[in-house]
Amino acid sequence: MKRKLSNQFFRNFLVIFLLTILDIVLAFVFLSFASGLISGSLAKTGILPGRL
Repeated sequence: MKRKLSNQFFRNFLVIFLLTILDIVLAFVFLSFASGLISGSLAKTGILPGRL
């Protein structure tokens, strides 16, 4: 019984850990994409970070 609980805990821990890593990667990708869109939009309108 104790061994079964230990295996279940490890499996759940591994799933949550992998989902967390996936979330971090997706957040980085989305933030990079949004940053590119925003900087492109600001460059088109002539508002550059040094001129704010």
